[in-house]
Amino acid sequence: MSNKLSRLRGGVIVLAMLSTFLSIGASSTLAQTSTTGKPVFTEADLRGKPVDTKKSTDNAKIFRTLPNGTPSAPGDIILVDPNAPAVDTTVKPDPNAKPDPNATPAVTPPVVPQVVPTPQQNPALPGNTTKTAPATQTTPGTGPSDTVQTPEVTPGGMPSKADIEKMIKLRTESMNDPAKQPPPEVLEKLYRQVWSTIGAKYVDQAKLKDWHLWADKYKGKLKTGNDLQNALKEMVGSVGDRWTNFSAFDDMFVSMARQADGIVHLGIGLARQADGTYKVEMILYGTPAYVSNVLRTGDVVKTIEVNSKGDDGKAVTTVTDLAGLTKDKVDALTFAKKGSEAVLTIVHDGVEEKVKVAFGEAPEAQIAVRLLPGNIGYVRLPSFGSSPEDLETLGQGITEALFALDQAAHGNMRGLILDLRNNSGGLVDLAQNIASLFIREGVFLKTRESNGRFTEDKTININRPMPYNFVDMPPEIAGVIQRLLDVPMTVLVNGSSASSAEILTGSLKDNHRAIVIGTQTFGKAVAYVNLPVKPLGQLQITVMHYLTPNGYDLANKGLQPDLVIDRSRGGAIDEQLAAAVQVLNELHNAKLAGPAGSSPSPTAHNGGDDFGGSSVLMIGIGLGAGLLFLFLLTLHNRKRKERDEQEKNDRK
Repeated sequence: MSNKLSRLRGGVIVLAMLSTFLSIGASSTLAQTSTTGKPVFTEADLRGKPVDTKKSTDNAKIFRTLPNGTPSAPGDIILVDPNAPAVDTTVKPDPNAKPDPNATPAVTPPVVPQVVPTPQQNPALPGNTTKTAPATQTTPGTGPSDTVQTPEVTPGGMPSKADIEKMIKLRTESMNDPAKQPPPEVLEKLYRQVWSTIGAKYVDQAKLKDWHLWADKYKGKLKTGNDLQNALKEMVGSVGDRWTNFSAFDDMFVSMARQADGIVHLGIGLARQADGTYKVEMILYGTPAYVSNVLRTGDVVKTIEVNSKGDDGKAVTTVTDLAGLTKDKVDALTFAKKGSEAVLTIVHDGVEEKVKVAFGEAPEAQIAVRLLPGNIGYVRLPSFGSSPEDLETLGQGITEALFALDQAAHGNMRGLILDLRNNSGGLVDLAQNIASLFIREGVFLKTRESNGRFTEDKTININRPMPYNFVDMPPEIAGVIQRLLDVPMTVLVNGSSASSAEILTGSLKDNHRAIVIGTQTFGKAVAYVNLPVKPLGQLQITVMHYLTPNGYDLANKGLQPDLVIDRSRGGAIDEQLAAAVQVLNELHNAKLAGPAGSSPSPTAHNGGDDFGGSSVLMIGIGLGAGLLFLFLLTLHNRKRKERDEQEKNDRK
């Protein structure tokens, strides 16, 4: 009941904002209207001007070292006498000590050069926070040999193509050499270890109702490392969860060989549907596929034509019909040498057309910071990173961006647009840090984790700032932090917004802290553990689902925006960004209107309160126009929403 009331209230809020805007008009230069009544935005308006963040670097660093900035693990608290002499704590052997006859002599293990390739995720799949876990591995001398001579490394840090081929050959020979195979009982023991680990840690126990049938399925059938590898792939694949899988080192070697050979990805991820067709499910930020602004998630891809050059320099063209192909074969078609071109035959909205997409790497993603006319700030976060270094770098970068926008707007930023479109996610810790900059008090997210027959639900709260949080904080920084908690916000998302991007969006949405605009998100908010299974490969298990503050599990479903708007294919005007600017102008004008009968008040809303103006009279006047506007908008986007819903259902 509470969820229904929350959704109803959220809808009323959006309706109130749109109604108020239509009833009182807009004074901003960005809210001019044409004779049709629709807002007129120029490309230059939406582009705004870049903001230099260098002047805000120091303040951002100061803030992030304070108690209310990015938390760090506390160290030991030691009372130190500054006048006391330094103490050498180095442990030195006692020259007068007698040897202990019962002591175990120290043994220095021999150094064995080996290469264990790092697992590489499909670049077209969204990232997510990975939980650490103890390694699952064979004991020394009981598994197939994984010792490989250390190859020469190229200046870029990657082994050469020739060395990778040698590694693959050596490993293949080792895996198939009867003399190097462990006893069958050892192979069966490792198989059982993987089976029991999934049974204990997999998040959705209901999906394991037939898991007991796999316990002894390969008893007496495992003779070689290849037998075990194939058995693990089949067993883990039976779970039916795309994020729970076994990746053999062979697959990782293939990825390394591609990189060494200059082969790059097309920039799109394709998902197999129940009828054997393939749809676009992810478009990577910054790639040629993204820059072209022609493809959309949900587009059916019928054929892929690849135009490239062979080793002899001659042009090579291959055309492949995707219907009925395996996922592995289709994924292979999305790789080619840099400079090659693909022609995709796609179907959308009942129309078939051909789209040219180049194979090319995306440039290094940067945080984009712009100030739009009317003192509206814009921040584009392309990723949430995947390492502790990313957490520090991106955390510092987003703080600098917000501080710089506040400075550029002279402390009077009228609204903020957070652009998370085509953000495939990453570290949840970064999403939590960003949420704390905007949410005064509330729930950040909820988690659900399984451990055997036990399920553990947790809630992570954001507490209201206390006076001690501002002790030792320079006044100019304290002022920025207070203004960020109050500034009206919109968040832009689309079908390629995934993982931590969805988690942050859901937190801001459920706390009524931002209006979400765009199209339905990807639908991945899970955490998994990576367990090495030496020397065969790596096991990945989904162990946790992230839920929005209202308890909504968006896995395989995605998040529905408050305002559903798609971009025109190939269009110069960004309609989603234009809608975000419009909504922020509505909020600003509603605040200026104030309560009926009162004088206008420019005070920004409280970050802990719901959005929307307080003028009941003005909202009532614009109600009819607002209903008409919403009806037309809903009618315009109905087909898009139906496609999104069908796509999510096909994935289940």
